[in-house]
Amino acid sequence: MIERNLMQTWVGPHPKPEKWMNTWKEKHPDWNYILWNEETIKDLDINCKAFDYYWEKKMYPGVADIIRYHALYKYGGFQPGADSICINPIDDILDENELYTVASHAKDKENWIRTDGLPEDGQKIHFLDRNNKEHKDSLSPIHGAKKGHWFIREIINEINQLTEFDKPYKTTGNVLCEKMVKKYKPEIKILPMHTFIPRRTARTTPPREYKYIGDGKVYSEHYYFTTNKLWTSEY
Repeated sequence: MIERNLMQTWVGPHPKPEKWMNTWKEKHPDWNYILWNEETIKDLDINCKAFDYYWEKKMYPGVADIIRYHALYKYGGFQPGADSICINPIDDILDENELYTVASHAKDKENWIRTDGLPEDGQKIHFLDRNNKEHKDSLSPIHGAKKGHWFIREIINEINQLTEFDKPYKTTGNVLCEKMVKKYKPEIKILPMHTFIPRRTARTTPPREYKYIGDGKVYSEHYYFTTNKLWTSEY
């Protein structure tokens, strides 16, 4: 079972969404809470070209991904997004597994509807990217791991070997995690998308917005703080 460390990351110039982050602490009073910021990340002793590159370019999602892996490897625990609100404590989804992530594509499409009132093409739900290509098995970056887990070490090693850097979601985030899971086939619990992402906006033109209407338990609402530039509004 993973360690009861609840960790979140916030770096960069924008004020952290403290009200949202506090909901995680409030729902998990018995967990040890750790905030990784510009000061506390010194404890992780990160020495990585990708980390330096994304920091210099102010591409903080890439920075946060790398912090996530180093923190999970060194301490173990669970690391939800700082740009999310906790609705239910996560204790009841944790079991003897030592590795957890969340699908960022919904397979139970019958439990999702478009919120803009427009019908889908052929009445079928499509989760599309900006190129109108449908996502298949996309994964979120690793959410939870046992301290010192070998798979997290392999992710760190993979990133350390990079000499060219793309957008964070490709190099350090979703695409990387999907590739690594397929390559190493670890014993990992992949939670359904709605557990942590019950709403989603497809980056199409115009955007398609969806929400989950099924009976599955929802644990958080994710707001994509940086993507949606929510520092310009109240949160």
